[in-house]
Amino acid sequence: MEEQVTKAPNKKVFFAAIAVLVIVILFALVSMASSVSRKPQNSVESSIQKNVEKSEVSGSSPVPSAIVQIPAEWKTYQNSQFSMSYPPNWQIEELIFPNKETGTAFYPAVASAKSPSVLITGSIGTVNSIQEKQQDYKSLGFKSSNTLVDNMPAIKLSGAVPERTLADKGLDVTEATHIYVKKGDTDYLLKYMYTDKVINTELESLFGKMIASFRFN
Repeated sequence: MEEQVTKAPNKKVFFAAIAVLVIVILFALVSMASSVSRKPQNSVESSIQKNVEKSEVSGSSPVPSAIVQIPAEWKTYQNSQFSMSYPPNWQIEELIFPNKETGTAFYPAVASAKSPSVLITGSIGTVNSIQEKQQDYKSLGFKSSNTLVDNMPAIKLSGAVPERTLADKGLDVTEATHIYVKKGDTDYLLKYMYTDKVINTELESLFGKMIASFRFN
């Protein structure tokens, strides 16, 4: 009777199989790590894209598009609530209104009824007071958009007072922009206006620099 002989496994084949198995495991681990590292990035990119799309639809400006350069010769006004830069040939007037509210007005030193001006006031508001103002102005034909004041969300309302239809009757048209921003329980109004029958890009640039320099204390 012949004895049954058990052949030993081929060592070369055995080690080759082990090497292939190790390579497969390493490849799987690398793929998993790469997939995990990509997910947060894709999530962030998706979130940013959604915010951009939302901004384009609503007209909002979640991030300033550029840093506004304030002219070196401009002066800076400051009180207990805020500070703001203004042209050197402008003057400041502290106001008290009949309802006892206070405000600060900025306008050219040589002023007239048609001079450009900036008015800043603050009043106690409610949770929805700014949204209510937004609806009131929109009903008057003002255009509404989102903006930033001292890196805080604000609502910008721009329109003509009186309405342009009255310009044909010889009345002056005052372009006015009301920017509302809430800090604490106070609604701040940054209002600028000028008399013109067309949008004056030079004045808009000037007002834009003043608003960009505004800072809460």
